[in-house]
Amino acid sequence: MSMGFLTSQNSKGFLTVNSLFGTIELENFATDKMITVEASKPTQGSKSADGKFSAAALPQTFRVTITLRANSANIPYINQWNDAIKSGQEVVPSEQLTFTAPSLGQTAIYTDGTLEEFTAFPDANGQYEEISFVINYGDANTTND
Repeated sequence: MSMGFLTSQNSKGFLTVNSLFGTIELENFATDKMITVEASKPTQGSKSADGKFSAAALPQTFRVTITLRANSANIPYINQWNDAIKSGQEVVPSEQLTFTAPSLGQTAIYTDGTLEEFTAFPDANGQYEEISFVINYGDANTTND
């Protein structure tokens, strides 16, 4: 049996918001939760009262939570993104998020996203806590490197 390494160390993330800052490399991820992706629901099925099963494909979205340390150089970019949405009262899209996982030999690519949740300032508990933000993407693909 071979031993594989599952470390997220050396993973990289690249966020693209072309209308504001182009593509940035995400830096200074939180140590415990760099990126979290909620499970999507591709289908829904149910049985009727007479025992017949029906199912349907559902439109999918992919909610991605990114957590950065409070001193990440990326936080001003996320603030800029949120400010642009607030000031224009319109959606400013993220064209792409790319996340490489060298120990898994995979790259995840999310496209057509919107900023859904935003933390304006970190909690202060002895040291400043991590900041998280959530982007909801319309499509996702994973490739093997």
